[in-house]
Amino acid sequence: DFTADWCSSCQSIERKIFANSEINKKLQKLLLIKVDITEYNDENKKLMQKLQVFNPPTLLFFNKDKQELKAIRITGEITPDKFKEYLNNLK
Repeated sequence: DFTADWCSSCQSIERKIFANSEINKKLQKLLLIKVDITEYNDENKKLMQKLQVFNPPTLLFFNKDKQELKAIRITGEITPDKFKEYLNNLK
């Protein structure tokens, strides 16, 4: 989860997605990593370039072999129902 304090869409995802109890229950099966790019420094720039992340919010999903599941990358805001669909499609 690439996020930033100045990102209003990120704040919306925090409230609507990550605060949702049903979604949280499904997320417990995953390792969640939050990348805070509020301070856009060289380290953050390098990571974003490596993963081809252009702006927050961007949510990436990886399999156990550390390969990104690019078909379910989420960029921008998303509804709780749509996010649940993405989670249901994880293998």
